[in-house]
Amino acid sequence: MTMPTPRPAPARRRRAPLLLVQPDWTKRDAGDAMADDKRKLADPKKTYWTIADVAAHWGVKPTTIHTYRTRGWLPPEDETIGNAPVWKPKTITSFKRPGRGARTDLRDSST
Repeated sequence: MTMPTPRPAPARRRRAPLLLVQPDWTKRDAGDAMADDKRKLADPKKTYWTIADVAAHWGVKPTTIHTYRTRGWLPPEDETIGNAPVWKPKTITSFKRPGRGARTDLRDSST
């Protein structure tokens, strides 16, 4: 009777090497809205601002603006072009942005 040949052991995954230097947490990711100092700013002369324009004006990611809109923290859109909400620049610049320490849970519920 012939013995079956043994299978080789599965290869072990190598662990990532330990960091010997502390990472610099002040550097931002490439996808971060604030990472590029040459980012495109919202044009105040445009008729309407999109979500990307509002995000550029406030220095946040467009996903933050989507979240604000979902939670009702943005003013109502002035128009809807296709399925995209748009605001007049005056609407956004005169609106007090939530965040940065704003207590949205203490807003007057009568307004």
